[in-house]
Amino acid sequence: MGDLCRKPDCSWLALPSLRDLEEPPELVPNPELSGVGVILGFSITAYLTVFLLMFHYLTVYDPRRIGEVARPHINPVDQGLLNFVRGKVTSWTPSRRFEYAMEKSVLILSDTQLVTGLAILIAGYSQLSCGIASYHWQILVYVAWFSSFTFLSAMAFLEGFFLANNSLRLIRVFFMCTMGALQIAALLPTGSRNWLDAAREAGPLYVGLSAECFYQQLSMTSYSKGGPRMWSMVFSVLVVGVSYVHTGIRLFDPTAKFSRKYFRAIPGSYVKGLLQFLEHRAACRGIRATIWTIPYLLAFAGYASVRAAYDVAESMLGEIIWLSFAIAWGSLKVWDTRSLVWVTQLDNGDIAFKNTYNDDDTWSFGQILPIVLLLLPILSMLQSYLDNDAKAQDAVRRESNLLITQDGKPLRTVGTAAVGSGTGTNDKQASSTHDVTSGGITRCNHRQPPSNTIRIDSTTPDENATPSAKVSSPPDSESQHPVCLPPNVLLAPVPRHPYPHLFAYHWYRDHVYLLVCQLLMIGCVILWVQGAIVSIVGISYILRSRLFLIWIFGFIPLSSLAHLAAWYLAASVVRRTDGAGEWLSGTGRYGCADGEGRRKWWMRMTRGRCVYYLLVAFLKGGLLTMTFLGSAVIAGPQNIDLGGG
Repeated sequence: MGDLCRKPDCSWLALPSLRDLEEPPELVPNPELSGVGVILGFSITAYLTVFLLMFHYLTVYDPRRIGEVARPHINPVDQGLLNFVRGKVTSWTPSRRFEYAMEKSVLILSDTQLVTGLAILIAGYSQLSCGIASYHWQILVYVAWFSSFTFLSAMAFLEGFFLANNSLRLIRVFFMCTMGALQIAALLPTGSRNWLDAAREAGPLYVGLSAECFYQQLSMTSYSKGGPRMWSMVFSVLVVGVSYVHTGIRLFDPTAKFSRKYFRAIPGSYVKGLLQFLEHRAACRGIRATIWTIPYLLAFAGYASVRAAYDVAESMLGEIIWLSFAIAWGSLKVWDTRSLVWVTQLDNGDIAFKNTYNDDDTWSFGQILPIVLLLLPILSMLQSYLDNDAKAQDAVRRESNLLITQDGKPLRTVGTAAVGSGTGTNDKQASSTHDVTSGGITRCNHRQPPSNTIRIDSTTPDENATPSAKVSSPPDSESQHPVCLPPNVLLAPVPRHPYPHLFAYHWYRDHVYLLVCQLLMIGCVILWVQGAIVSIVGISYILRSRLFLIWIFGFIPLSSLAHLAAWYLAASVVRRTDGAGEWLSGTGRYGCADGEGRRKWWMRMTRGRCVYYLLVAFLKGGLLTMTFLGSAVIAGPQNIDLGGG
């Protein structure tokens, strides 16, 4: 028993440097914790949950409702994307039976991961007094990371279920807070400057040092000089903390009334007041209007960019992107930690990579078991699909559809059609758009032209809008007043105060898609840098890099402004060219022949519309390329400062 539980030796804490440590502790193999099978078992489960979340989002998720409750605010990003996917990419719709099975299977998966994550963290804390090595502790932390974010992914997936089951929601919130606190506390010692120091900034790399010693170091001055390790720990704690807080808010405020009021509506009212002031100044003719026009357009561009960021952040798509990034980050941290046993310091001070510790690569009982347990969610899904409750769900839906059809008002169930593009602002409107839906693809000769001109009608329909969405859109309350600003005939008009339904405009939708592409690109680059370079120096490489600072705070805002300016200039040119708008949109005399008989959207493409989509794609691709290359050029080769502190 003494061999299994060795009291940690923390005498090295009194040394000025680890270079003075004469007999460093050896790393005892523990394949049941850091083996390949254990890591694969947890990581595959996490990725399976994210995959189910994505599949549910694309096929079943209804942005207009949470369970049986209508959303007071319909997110336009989710609505527009799902309208496109379900209307143009695929027409397959899962049955209610399949939805029920998926819900039950994810519920079982989340509970399994919740219990497993708590178990591995509690077991890890129980081994601190037995001298668990820092190497094994970090793997334990990031294996539990998978359980944490698998559970959080499931909470986002099942928000409608928990809204109708308050007792189950309270139970899971309690365990969620417990696991979040344990996870954050487990990350704290990883901020020490001596923690798995592969860069040798504070001395040699000793992966066998006890994790208990680093907890003792928390109250010492040597811990506060963490440098790159501190940055990495802070970043990981922020990712965990923000994710748990955000999920907790969504569980108790699924309609986002509180957060939307204080983080969007109230600040937005002040910004709209400023825009209205500039709008009135720019409405006059003459030199005075010209002076106010440029500040107004710049302010409106900033408002549109921030509004697009809010729309993405509040969307389920944004949640999926964030959770996917967090799980990918945990994957890299786990495998980077395992790669530390390959790092060997030569006598001349250079670093070589050679596997001197391969005992954790042997497959044992504790590694095979997690792999076999991956069958649980698959079996639970099959069982849920085949049981009587799932069959009853399908029967109820069929009877409901039959009754509605006999009443003369056919209803397509949620998920069978593309969702409408209206951005309703109250329960009544959201309920209305839920009751009546249509196929979601407008025929060729009846489609509104894309906003190559910046349209002035605040209720301009989305190109993927359903008829019900157009009916449910509120009328323009300012239709009796001039709606085009500025009045200069050389310039295109812009929407007027209070700027409703911006997602109905093509330029705004394209702006949102550009922002999503920027987020995906910078996330992929961060993960690539983490995997290729940062495994030794930590996240400090990224957080203190001029490249990423210039990219995030310089070129992303600049590319947003350039994108809106390009659309505005293009609209000003097109509106002065006779027939250009119809040609680019494929409507009017340039519409495709026999458009009503062509069901596939690619069969209704005209030459002008092909040119339009190519120009839009070229604009976004050029701005993304400019963002990355411009940031790299300005940052220069010496773009990293890894000073301590």
